[in-house]
Amino acid sequence: MICARSPQASGCGGPRITLGATPDVLDIRQDLVDELVVHAVEKVPREACGVLVGPAQERRFERLVRMANVADGDDRYAFDPKAQLALWQALEDLGERVWGIYHSHPTTTAYPSKVDVATAQPDMLYVIVGFDREVRAFRIANGQVVEDHGRSHARLITL
Repeated sequence: MICARSPQASGCGGPRITLGATPDVLDIRQDLVDELVVHAVEKVPREACGVLVGPAQERRFERLVRMANVADGDDRYAFDPKAQLALWQALEDLGERVWGIYHSHPTTTAYPSKVDVATAQPDMLYVIVGFDREVRAFRIANGQVVEDHGRSHARLITL
């Protein structure tokens, strides 16, 4: 499990990713991390993308939803606007919401690109799978990238 938390939080166990001043704890179970990596490998050479979903009233990830990448080119991602709207509406009906966005970098490391930073929503956790299957989580706001050097062991998966 990757545990994304503020420095003041305690508990959770496992590898930890500290996310600046946010007081919220967001746990990413290892099975979800594994699924992110599988999705990334399946989509090479394109970027895989999707969202991390959980209960609307509890900041936690219960599942991930794969999204089609409709971006031009292999070095960026974009959700289909109609599919995104339909998903957001369905999640609201289920009492769920998107707590994080994930994508892969098939030819570079798991660190936000300039495009990632420029298009980031400050209330989201961004999870990136690098070319080496390393998985890292970030908060991005006002052009600033905040992450801890905690890592998951997802890159050790052999497919």
